Order: sequence, then C-alpha cells, then structure tokens
Amino acid sequence: CEEIDIGEDAPRAIASGLVPYYTLEQMQDRKLIVVANLKPRSLVGFKSNGMVLCASKTSADGTTTVEFVDPPASSQPGDRIIVEGIPLTEPLSASKCDKMKAFEVVAADLKVDENGFATWRGHRLVSLASGEVATVPTVRDAPLK
Repeated sequence: CEEIDIGEDAPRAIASGLVPYYTLEQMQDRKLIVVANLKPRSLVGFKSNGMVLCASKTSADGTTTVEFVDPPASSQPGDRIIVEGIPLTEPLSASKCDKMKAFEVVAADLKVDENGFATWRGHRLVSLASGEVATVPTVRDAPLK
C-alpha cells in the first residue's frame, strides 16, 4: 500500500503490486501518474483508491521489467494528464467510469511507443498544464498497466 499525493486534501491509499520491482526508497518522493477516477476496490485487506500507471514488458528469458510512466518534470501533484489531439472533456466520476467500464476500454490501447512516449491509440499523453509528454525510461513497445 502506498500513500500518494495527487493534489487532494489527503494522500490516497493505493495498492500497486510494485513491491517485486521497486524498493521503498525507489518509490518515495517520486512523481508518477495515477488513474484517479476508478471506483475504490478492496485489495489485500484495504480499499485501493486508484492505480499507478506503469509500463510492463517480459523478455524472451521470462524476466519482467516494470517502470513507472513518468509525468513531465514540471508536473505538480494533481496536474491532469490528457491525450494530445483529443478534445478535452471533464473526467468521468468513479461510479460512471466503473459502470461504463471506461478504463478497461481505454487501457486496451495504452502503450509506450518506440521513443519512450506514453500513448493512447498513437496519441501522446501530455500534461494539461505544460503540454509536455509523459515518458517511460527504458521500456519500449509495451502496454501500460
């Protein structure tokens, strides 16, 4: 369970399953992207209130690499990440997102491209505040989860 500052009054408790890939020190005080409008889910004995967006790729030898999708360096907690070139709309509420299974539909087309840019259907994910692109350090051509 992580407590993550997403620009609200209090940090959100989020279960991520990242313990096999990151130490506590690697996770502390870093910027990342959280899918925040998901309905809370009970995971490992507590309510998880969002999802940390990561790229994941398994190599031929079976080794899995998982990396955070990094927001632009200028991003602040609570900054929205949008899809470049797609008309801006208000985010769905958590209950509407759940009812429509919206994240499942969107997630199928989220990936990191050959340049390390986080994308949805080929459109880059960018900060609404700065227009800068969200990136992944080394994983390429892989799904975002």
